[in-house]
Amino acid sequence: MKIKLYILLIILCAASCSRIRSTAGRRDTLIFLFDTKVTIIAVGENSMQDSAFKIITTELMVYDSLFGPENKFLQSSFLDSISIEVWTEAEKYYRLTGHAYDPTLKPALALWGDFSSGNITPPDSYTLDFLIQQRSQGFPYIHHDQLILTPGREPDLGGIAKGMAVQSSLDKISSLGLTGVLIEAGGDIYACGSKENNESWKIGIQHPRDINQLIAILSIQDKSVCTSGDYHRYSVIDGIRYHHILDPQTLEPSRGIISATVISDHAGQADALATAFMIMEPDQSNELANDLQIGYLLVIEKDHTVVFQCNAKFLEYCDTILVDCRLAD
Repeated sequence: MKIKLYILLIILCAASCSRIRSTAGRRDTLIFLFDTKVTIIAVGENSMQDSAFKIITTELMVYDSLFGPENKFLQSSFLDSISIEVWTEAEKYYRLTGHAYDPTLKPALALWGDFSSGNITPPDSYTLDFLIQQRSQGFPYIHHDQLILTPGREPDLGGIAKGMAVQSSLDKISSLGLTGVLIEAGGDIYACGSKENNESWKIGIQHPRDINQLIAILSIQDKSVCTSGDYHRYSVIDGIRYHHILDPQTLEPSRGIISATVISDHAGQADALATAFMIMEPDQSNELANDLQIGYLLVIEKDHTVVFQCNAKFLEYCDTILVDCRLAD
């Protein structure tokens, strides 16, 4: 459903994570999955690092193979346990966000073309209206371990599967005794533990209209940070920016919010809500974030002016904030 805007890693490090037993060297590795670069950083003994890299890479590959563009998880007679879990979580956030996060937008995205290459053609209003009518007939559901599709809706789980893959990977290595681990997958970040010198992980959030400017630098531990934005996969046609995050109500690119960052204990939750907050009204995002006790930051563009909104929870994780950010009520 989206490609996350790039989050710059400034300094890599944090405070304690469960089952931390040693402090040793740091090693990094880079792989390509989910159509993006994935960075894995492990701090600890070499044998533990080797095991962590193997487990994390294997887990991410499983999720990538199941929930990539081909939707291979639908090709077997029955859904496996991972597919059921991911779909169940996706449906939960679909309902929790008032349908702002929608995991069934694949047919709508296909109408627009390839946002990754910038080769898109805006559909005409008749085509979009017809698909909106189709989609009104119901939401897909699981019956006897099979996903029953409904007209005009087909899964595109990119807006949550990557986050859940990151979370599952970290859960599987929690007993290894590493000092710290960080996974960054196309803007989905989870930082656990500490760097070799016991400093905290510092995460810089990029300004969506100036790649050389940061909005804030976060200091986090055992948290996921996910950001969605309108400036990584987009085309400008006749002065109008068309990006890949579609509003489920109109099936057109969302307007108003140009980036949304979410800080959460769970990477799947942060992933889905970063998408939803690109769609929802700012006061709705604020209410939901406060109910869930998560931090968020919105970058809002109106009349060629950019403003910033966050909640108190977001400020708790800020090492430095570099813009004038309005604290929501």
